[in-house]
Amino acid sequence: YVNYSLPAAFFPTRAINKGFDETLIGILQGVYGGVRILFYPIMGSIAAQIGMKLSMCIGYFGSGLCVALFGLLDYAPGGTIYIVLCFLTRITEAAFYSTVIITVYGLVNLIFKKNRTIAMMLVQNSYQMGLLLGPTLGGAIYEITDYTTPFLIFGAMEITFAMYAYWACPEYKTIDTTEEGVSSNKSAGNNEEKETRKSTTNKHNTLHIMKDKFGFMALACEFLVCSTLGFYETTFALHVRQFGFSPAVVGVMFLIAPLGHVTLSFTTSIILQKSTKINPIYFQLLGAFLMFVGLLLMGPMPWFRIKETFTVIVCGAFVMGCGAGFAMISCIESLYRVCFIRLKWTENVDNNAVYSYSITVFEAIGLFIGPMLAGPIVSTLGFPMGAACFGVILPVCSLTFFIIVNCHKGTVFKRYEEISENEIKPLI
Repeated sequence: YVNYSLPAAFFPTRAINKGFDETLIGILQGVYGGVRILFYPIMGSIAAQIGMKLSMCIGYFGSGLCVALFGLLDYAPGGTIYIVLCFLTRITEAAFYSTVIITVYGLVNLIFKKNRTIAMMLVQNSYQMGLLLGPTLGGAIYEITDYTTPFLIFGAMEITFAMYAYWACPEYKTIDTTEEGVSSNKSAGNNEEKETRKSTTNKHNTLHIMKDKFGFMALACEFLVCSTLGFYETTFALHVRQFGFSPAVVGVMFLIAPLGHVTLSFTTSIILQKSTKINPIYFQLLGAFLMFVGLLLMGPMPWFRIKETFTVIVCGAFVMGCGAGFAMISCIESLYRVCFIRLKWTENVDNNAVYSYSITVFEAIGLFIGPMLAGPIVSTLGFPMGAACFGVILPVCSLTFFIIVNCHKGTVFKRYEEISENEIKPLI
């Protein structure tokens, strides 16, 4: 995700000089998420055929090549040719990186079953840190060198990591549980520890989650959190341009939000992991309102009667980051409890893959819709009113989810170890 957000601090200004406008910049950011949505099922099927390790390494290698190529596009002539080449490169990069996301989520759910919440928190933190650190690192390198160098450096790093991962990571295969499959696998001996069984029953998918009202609301809130982050990622650099900051300073300002995000997401995951009686919806609702308040402060809205200063914008970014830390981990934990407790899915490779796939798809949709709408909204309403209109949807959705959950007397958000035998055993 560093490579995804790498150009945020300096690309908008450069792109406008080469034929882009604010709407096209937003579409270019959003198309990354849109392509991932389309390629997740394809890449997930490929990963099942050739193995998780090889799929992940191919994804990293191809993505790194595209990042380096995107930097070299600065030498292309401006206008239509430059715009088309930028879109083609980002689309290809997103297609490769969709493989990485699918395999990473699948491996986390397979390897860290007992500490899944903390492991998912670490993965989410790494993604969000990359998303929000990218502009800082990119802006600093751009200020010291030139436009092309940041892309070449991080593209080469991703390619190098692909080679290291192929050497260091074990392979995880999927095997059948049919009689023939079991008999043939008995001879595997030492390899059984690295293999996971594929269930031939209980074929679930994302639509099964969406048909459940709790599952639908959890996915909707995850989508809105990511779309809000996408809105912020696309418009923040243009918003602070009025202060005349250099790309390096603008990049450093992008560090404010992840500081709050990492701190609060770590705290939230620890609390939900250790104190299983706590309902994650409380953290989700708190996070939604904090993100909304943060966007209002970054404007700032006129009714606050606060001058538009560097300090106010930084405070708004920090509050929004804190809210994202609360909300994102809570959405993931809520969805887990919906799938494996309310819907009573069996914990196996297939169902964990569906759970992970559902999260990544709705995150990708959010990161597609947020930037796509950001440009037209801000150009029409301005940043203060646009941020308020965009940001209010998340707390409204979270409040609705909160009301639905608290009006329900079932076991939807209890951990498995909290459910009594009377609740899980049939009456007859």
